[in-house]
Amino acid sequence: MAKNIISKIVKGESKEAVEEVEWQTQMPDNVEDEFADLVDAIHKGYVASNEPKYMKKKTFSPSTIVFGHGKCPRYWYLAFEGNTFYEEREGKSQANMESGTDRHKRIQDAMEGAGIMVSNEEKVTFDSPPIFGYLDSIIKWKDSEYLVEIKTANQDSFERHRKSMTASTYHIVQLLIYMKIFKKKKGIVMYENKNTHDLLVIPINITQSHVDFVDYLFDWMKEVYAAWKDQKLPEVPYKNNNVKVPCGSCPVQKACQEAPKGDIKIPRRKEEKGEF
Repeated sequence: MAKNIISKIVKGESKEAVEEVEWQTQMPDNVEDEFADLVDAIHKGYVASNEPKYMKKKTFSPSTIVFGHGKCPRYWYLAFEGNTFYEEREGKSQANMESGTDRHKRIQDAMEGAGIMVSNEEKVTFDSPPIFGYLDSIIKWKDSEYLVEIKTANQDSFERHRKSMTASTYHIVQLLIYMKIFKKKKGIVMYENKNTHDLLVIPINITQSHVDFVDYLFDWMKEVYAAWKDQKLPEVPYKNNNVKVPCGSCPVQKACQEAPKGDIKIPRRKEEKGEF
């Protein structure tokens, strides 16, 4: 635009150039501030349906058990008992989650088009402990079947995964749960770069550390579920000075604060260690 104006001045079309400059400068300086409330309104619109609602969980969810409040035995007791859930997700976080869902569908459609899809959104169930969820995909590649978890990553995160050729531990654990239930030894965590749509395939080669940890995790879930069946409320497994406590994002935080101290001590599930 500036080059066009200068060119007109050079050619002697000064009046037209001045009018164009005046037109361009009519935009108020504080235009961004003026419409900031519009942006806020749209962000709030993403979470308009996230009103508090009563829910009663019947099963463990692999996507929840791998991080945050899903590591807390008291959360699961209150979820199984039935309580009001408060979703405190911000608008941009909600938009990011919905965008991830759209990306999953697009990649799954591409797998179908490539002729490698065996199963899409495979239902995952297990009795003891009770588990329910959905596996993104099962594909067949070079005569082998792979369980696939699809994840998205920003540019920096994608590059870290690419350089190390390792997936995030909680993504691996989620896939390991499915692999144990389906009794499969081959799995893939697939990342898509949000910026470029590049894909990164990270195969999960089962190690003894994987086997030991997922066995421990199933035993922990059994212990937590048994406590609920026996109506023994776990105590809060965190110390007050632990800055990593995920209570701030816990949807049953209000119910937890109003509930009694507890009848039994069950530690929060331990962190993944070893060859992850």
